[in-house]
Amino acid sequence: MEIASLFVLHARYLPLILAFLIYAATTTITSSAATTTAAKKPLRLVTKLIHRDSILSPYYNASDPPVPQLVVMDTGSSLFWIIGFYYLTLQGTSFEGRKLEIDPQVIQRNEEGDGGVIIDSGRTITSLVRDAFQPLKDEVADYIDGLKLEKVSELPLCYKGIVSQDLKDFPKVTFHFSGADLDLSAANMFHMIDVDTFCLFVEPLNGDTPGGASMIGVVLQQYFNVAYDLKEKTLSFLSFSQFLGSIDKN
Repeated sequence: MEIASLFVLHARYLPLILAFLIYAATTTITSSAATTTAAKKPLRLVTKLIHRDSILSPYYNASDPPVPQLVVMDTGSSLFWIIGFYYLTLQGTSFEGRKLEIDPQVIQRNEEGDGGVIIDSGRTITSLVRDAFQPLKDEVADYIDGLKLEKVSELPLCYKGIVSQDLKDFPKVTFHFSGADLDLSAANMFHMIDVDTFCLFVEPLNGDTPGGASMIGVVLQQYFNVAYDLKEKTLSFLSFSQFLGSIDKN
């Protein structure tokens, strides 16, 4: 192989190499979620997540709306891997600081191994079991009804408008994991499906997930770096604003 061709080849993969180095640094400056898995996930998933979430990724847009903050407590959120999926322990959900009435049993794995919550990089929309989805849907619908936005009748919880403009004051939604609170904004909860139409990207579970588990999709994870430390068996989250702040401090 000629030297010029070799240089081009290495230059092509330089962003991914730099992204991996950033990923390694991120795991040292974030609070980590403890895991209980004895198995290891293939590196393919980690590479995919780095490419998607890194500020060096072609999918990163610095002009996107302000990102939400993720607060990771000292204990971290439990994470374990079963049959190719990472499971988190979701304890509840809040809307505008008010804890929603959700039976914890409906969002946790049972003795047979069914249920629970999976974090997934291959699923766009977030799916929650109906008993966890309905209270959140009711709060969202009540809030948007107060804004007098036109509802798109043929689609559930879809409205005419622009997320960054019409939902700029949308209340904070919090997913309470064991040891970690994930604070989400309208940019995480909604997605523009047309130039003037947006939809809630959280749906009731329709039975198409492993063991009837709820799944956290990529729209809800957007604007966060999600780092899997396979050696330490930990999962770390960091918003882009926190990540850039950490770089400035260093």
